[in-house]
Amino acid sequence: MRWVIIAIVIALTFQSAHAEVLDAKILDDLVVEKTKAEMLVLQFKTEVAPTRSEYGIGRQKYTAAQQAFNNYTKAVLNNYKAGNRVDLRQSAQLAASQAKDFENYVSTQAPQGRGISAVFVAAGILLEIGAKLFTFVQSQQIDERARNADAIAPLVTWDEWDKIGRH
Repeated sequence: MRWVIIAIVIALTFQSAHAEVLDAKILDDLVVEKTKAEMLVLQFKTEVAPTRSEYGIGRQKYTAAQQAFNNYTKAVLNNYKAGNRVDLRQSAQLAASQAKDFENYVSTQAPQGRGISAVFVAAGILLEIGAKLFTFVQSQQIDERARNADAIAPLVTWDEWDKIGRH
């Protein structure tokens, strides 16, 4: 299913007269951020026992990052569906800050000599991604924008803690 959605997103990128090579990269960047978060969670789950208090704190920090990032991407996609351009600086800054907070916490919990790390994008990059995605999606008809946004949403939406590592 995931590959079908990726194929749809790529195909839609090529259909737009205004699509640039950068448009596919924008989606890739958001998917990469989601993947980095999932990898950190998986590493953390293997390094820290669920019975330790640090595990619960890590889970809470991930949940805060997940909610902030998902709120940002949901706002971006909903605004694109409607054809609106909204200032999402605060939302992007919160998402970047929460993701960094989770990453920092996880890196302090690794056994000595085995750092767990992933570099999340800065808020400015999230805003740039949103602006470029807006330009791309804005050029499409309303129904097509809604379909595109719905196809993109599962790719960039962070999974819940308990779903990561289960397939």
